[in-house]
Amino acid sequence: MGGVLSQLYLTLETFFSLTSAYSKLSKRVNTSPGIPIPNPSVPYWTIPPSPIAKHTHDELPEFADVVIIGSGITGTSFARQLLDMYYGGGKGKGKDVDKDKDEDKKPLKVVMLEARDACSGATGRNGGHVRPDSYPEYAVWKKKFGLEEARALVRFRRSHVEEMVRVAEEEGLVEDSQARRVQTYDVFYEKVFLDDMKSRLEVYLEDIPEEKDQWTVYLEDRESIYDLQLSDRVAGVISTTVGVLHPYRFVTGILERLLGSYPESFYLFTNTPCTSISEPIQSDNYIIRTPKGIIRAPHVIHATNGWASHLLEPMRSKIIPVRGVMTAQRPGTSLGLSPTSTTVNGDAGDTQTAGSWRGERSFLLFPGFKELQFDYLTQMPQPSTKLSSSSSESTISSPPKYSAASGELMYGGGFFHGGVLDYNLTDIGNVDDTDWDRGIEAYLSGALSSGVDGGWFGRHWGEEARPEFKGDGAINSSQGEETLGKGRVMKVWGGIMGFSADRLPWVGRLPSKIAGRDSRNKMTEENDEVSSLAAPGEWIAAGFSGEGMVQAWMCGKALACMVLDKDETMLPDSLHITEKRWRRARPEDAM
Repeated sequence: MGGVLSQLYLTLETFFSLTSAYSKLSKRVNTSPGIPIPNPSVPYWTIPPSPIAKHTHDELPEFADVVIIGSGITGTSFARQLLDMYYGGGKGKGKDVDKDKDEDKKPLKVVMLEARDACSGATGRNGGHVRPDSYPEYAVWKKKFGLEEARALVRFRRSHVEEMVRVAEEEGLVEDSQARRVQTYDVFYEKVFLDDMKSRLEVYLEDIPEEKDQWTVYLEDRESIYDLQLSDRVAGVISTTVGVLHPYRFVTGILERLLGSYPESFYLFTNTPCTSISEPIQSDNYIIRTPKGIIRAPHVIHATNGWASHLLEPMRSKIIPVRGVMTAQRPGTSLGLSPTSTTVNGDAGDTQTAGSWRGERSFLLFPGFKELQFDYLTQMPQPSTKLSSSSSESTISSPPKYSAASGELMYGGGFFHGGVLDYNLTDIGNVDDTDWDRGIEAYLSGALSSGVDGGWFGRHWGEEARPEFKGDGAINSSQGEETLGKGRVMKVWGGIMGFSADRLPWVGRLPSKIAGRDSRNKMTEENDEVSSLAAPGEWIAAGFSGEGMVQAWMCGKALACMVLDKDETMLPDSLHITEKRWRRARPEDAM
């Protein structure tokens, strides 16, 4: 009897704990995220900071044609496309544009507002992956949207790999941004889950046969898995080609170029949050309030992802902030050296390793049976690695401004490793990126190399790396060595993602009901100076659900075409924001 009562007590305790947890969660999800918190944790990516990290201007303009809120990858993509297309014919180059070649074209004034330093949100905090993980969700898309729209979603996401590399080339940022193609590996510990994912891949490739030669499945071939330097416990691997880059240097490098190319048209105000937006009374200009003053503008662009519902109250519970954890770690001394690796002397007399895969792979790691239980891992290139984003001889590459990468492992995730309760529901709806979940930090700090045959790489890890070990990723004192850990873990930081209630981004003109303000739909004489733009209104590109690197850039680019009133065909129909979609999206579906 005592045992039954004890079990009943535990059941009731669990029930009330869950009830209390979900009650608090519901309250957070439906509460404004506010503006980003000052003095957030420092990501490894931002050491050293960009020259434009704290860029601002003397005075806030009283009027702008377009105000962009957010300086991450979405806002930067939008600004680049808008300005380069408006002045340069849409080629996207923008380095030597002649803004006077069209005498009838009126000047365009674009203001970008950032609550903290430039690129201080999710873009400057993520894992650097540019990997379109489409095959696990493809069957769901096909059932929900039909064959052609499912294919459109696949093409849209995959286009980011080539697009990011191409943009890095055009901007002369290949070296600084480390933009490159790599081989990626979905690694599974459990064969049952591996078989499930393999079946999903077969369905995907049946409808998209042009990709069949781009995928490899390693199952019972233990020799191949050994050559990949993975743990003996790994059940199998699914592999293809994707991209990686240094997201912070990519974005800040483009912003720096825009400031130089368009000094009279593009204004970046960091540490200048937008505190409120008021609909116009007698004109088509929205009133945008900041601590530095007020700006009037006919177009407002919401590019704040997890913080979007601060200014768009109806989007609360439609875009949900979720806090994640990232780390930068030194690799074991043998990791990246395949059994056939050899040491050779480079052209400049430096020591290089032939056959090394350091900096040439990325991973998605599944330890159990759940799709949402995963880690993600990229590696920065070795100092001697020659970054080549394509075989084209026309690649533009300027000398890097920062210290060379040294094979650092960028490792994040830790989601749901002990189930939903162990994940800690307080990270859902949490926008405090000054801190992070310490339990997840502990997991990430040991998961790569725990035990002789534990961890993801097992016995291939080798001797534990030390700060003095050559090529371990140490940064010299002038660039912030004092902020780095001396052991395996060099840096830990938190970041805020924006999860969409229906798992797809929200892109386009905001209807009045969703904006919570009157949507302007006519052009007055006051704003006729830039009549080539679309009718005034508020616009959004946000809700990337942790996959912004394969969604945000093209969403921002498509949004710029909409504001320029140009034909836009790159965006899948299912990503457009509509009242019907807004009504149907439920946060419980995302959770």
